[in-house]
Amino acid sequence: MKSKLFRSFSNIDEAFKKDINVLWEIPAKERELLIPIIRRFMFAETNREVDSLREEATSSIDFDKSKLLIAIKMLRFLQQLWNPVIDQPSDVVQDIRDLGLLPSDGADIAEAFLIRFFEVVKQDSDERMKRSFASSCLPNYLSVDAVVDLRAVFRNPFGFGENEQIALYKPECIGFVPVAVIEIERDEDEPKKFRFQIEKSALKRFIDNLNATLNEIEVAEKQQ
Repeated sequence: MKSKLFRSFSNIDEAFKKDINVLWEIPAKERELLIPIIRRFMFAETNREVDSLREEATSSIDFDKSKLLIAIKMLRFLQQLWNPVIDQPSDVVQDIRDLGLLPSDGADIAEAFLIRFFEVVKQDSDERMKRSFASSCLPNYLSVDAVVDLRAVFRNPFGFGENEQIALYKPECIGFVPVAVIEIERDEDEPKKFRFQIEKSALKRFIDNLNATLNEIEVAEKQQ
């Protein structure tokens, strides 16, 4: 076996052979319609979405419903088990051919179908990988709120110098200093939200850093 996918099977069981044979019973034109639907299964996040995709496939493709569901199960099994980083589509298809799992009639058409199927899965896996690497290392940003707070400034605050006795303390406000209070919400608890204050000059540097990072992202996107 050339692919790790099939090397991981000590034996191909009869259920697998039966299911893949059902896939080949579906006419080529109708079988092609399964690829874009199977592709969407990768991004389904709830059982309701999965059930909805199954219903869409069986209602939009003119073929036996029970056999379509078996074919969907087979393709999803390959989709979930195949690791595109380790195995090339051509190697997996070569193993399927060597195991005698292609139809005797229309083997070339079936092989071309599998190549297209695995290429689509690979593209979507690459996209999922990019999203995963972009979001999995650290908590994700959700929202931000900011307000300006005026902080009173007192001459000789309590506890400094002679102002150590409350009976003698006579606060004198000499002005106010505005600061920004920023609250950031993220997608993880502990803490879900956190707040910090920042004064004007530091806020300007903060905004400059964010704008510089935005420019870097836009440049990086153009290199893809």
